[in-house]
Amino acid sequence: MAKFCSNCGKELKETDKFCIQCGTPVKKEEPAPAPVEDTPAEEQTPSPSEEVSAEEPAPAPAPAPVDETPAPAPAPAPAPAPVEETPAPAPAPAPAPAPAPEAAPAAETAQPKSEPVKAAKPKKEKKKGAGAVIGIIIAVIAIIGLVIAAIFVLPMLGISLPFGKTMLDEIEAQKPADHGKYYAYYDDDFADLVTDQTWFAADDTLKKDGVYYSDAESLMFIIDLDEDAEDDCYYAFYYSEDDNFTSSDLKKPVLTDDAELENDGYQSYYLIEYDKKIRPGHYVVIVYDSSKCKTVYAVAYCEVLDKES
Repeated sequence: MAKFCSNCGKELKETDKFCIQCGTPVKKEEPAPAPVEDTPAEEQTPSPSEEVSAEEPAPAPAPAPVDETPAPAPAPAPAPAPVEETPAPAPAPAPAPAPAPEAAPAAETAQPKSEPVKAAKPKKEKKKGAGAVIGIIIAVIAIIGLVIAAIFVLPMLGISLPFGKTMLDEIEAQKPADHGKYYAYYDDDFADLVTDQTWFAADDTLKKDGVYYSDAESLMFIIDLDEDAEDDCYYAFYYSEDDNFTSSDLKKPVLTDDAELENDGYQSYYLIEYDKKIRPGHYVVIVYDSSKCKTVYAVAYCEVLDKES
């Protein structure tokens, strides 16, 4: 006869001690209950009169209903119900992974929302990039305009710039030890040795101090010194068409030479002379301590006018 689990109803083998599906222990059943199931409930509780009449025909069956009336004993079979407290139901949480598929759709729906936002960003960046390019172009145009104004317009207005100083500008930026209309001394020790100075001409080519005519044979700047002077010096002439000596004018001197300390029997002096072709315009001579040009002794200017003027 087939057996079934009292807890889950799984069909069991005769040799099974536990249910292979829920783990409920299998309780062994006594063979006696089988006939008890066929007897009606009324025969289980015979009256006294029936007991008397039954003594003669079959004494043997009588004990069966009396002794084995405990047939209801199988009813306690549900007692294994406490087994439900065992961890057998634990497999139930297995369905927990089911929520995973639900999370996947949520992620999928989130992606479409972010896509339109990403598509809009490049458009904004393009607008900003175009604005930046326009700003750079405007700035470059403004800078070019300032450079043009600095090179051409401001000098015409007589406005000097704080940058791009020439060698002469740097020299004249120093505080002179002594100076006059056409000269300046920038070394204190040398200035202490000077007793006088002048632009000189042997003929009438000198209109006034510091101003020559273009037919002059030479330009001479004489520095008179006291008896303590001993060393020679070095000088360089530069030329400019106007009185604004630019970097290009001062890039290369038109004449350089050493000035020896001379003495005419009365005093010592330096003869700073320019004896090349003289052109109308402006000349400046810078006197140094030596050809290394480390120390500037003096700076002197002169102007050359056209003879016809």
